[in-house]
Amino acid sequence: HAGPMARSVEDCALLLQTIAGYDANFQQVTATVTVHAQYDGPVADPRENVMLTEIMYRPTQPKTEYVELFNKSPNLSFNLQGWVFDGLDFVFPPGSILGPKQFILLAAEPYTLSATFTVSSGIYPYSGVLDYLGETLSLMLPDNQGLVDRVRYEAMPPWPRAANGLGSALQVIDINEDNSRVTNWTDGFGWRYITYTGTVQGNAKPAFRGTNFLFFLDS
Repeated sequence: HAGPMARSVEDCALLLQTIAGYDANFQQVTATVTVHAQYDGPVADPRENVMLTEIMYRPTQPKTEYVELFNKSPNLSFNLQGWVFDGLDFVFPPGSILGPKQFILLAAEPYTLSATFTVSSGIYPYSGVLDYLGETLSLMLPDNQGLVDRVRYEAMPPWPRAANGLGSALQVIDINEDNSRVTNWTDGFGWRYITYTGTVQGNAKPAFRGTNFLFFLDS
């Protein structure tokens, strides 16, 4: 696991950074090298790009709880070093880079999670416990510089039922909408977001076409 080539674009323009190699257990295996870099591009706000997108707080398989983060920026990477995940008792170590359109996972037991599910992203181990009754998860910048994202989930309605020990995870429906709202979360079985664009048909003559669009829910 290689360390960062440079700090992320939300940091200052004149950069002083260390590079080191880490193994799969996040143990340093190479010497540390210090480099300087100059960044003259736009300053990106992680609060507009990095977000919580999935929470498995009460799985059916023991020790497979996890939280997923996503960077929705198409071209910006973020250095997560020092970021604090309040609720998981976790601080991102050196070398934690979240690339464009990339997911990462934080898991209670990474090896158990990988053996149970197909995982294609990096996994970081946290020491905290996801409360199966509900709690607030907050992703913070280093040194109390600000809040990046915050979600309060619950194990009771209106939060999706199947995520509470029935095999599903809470999943964000639309990454471009507010993920602090319960209506933007699904368990894969509940409400679906649908759109329709076009003309409501029903008659060959426009004057006699319908003006209402109806849909029906299965019981």
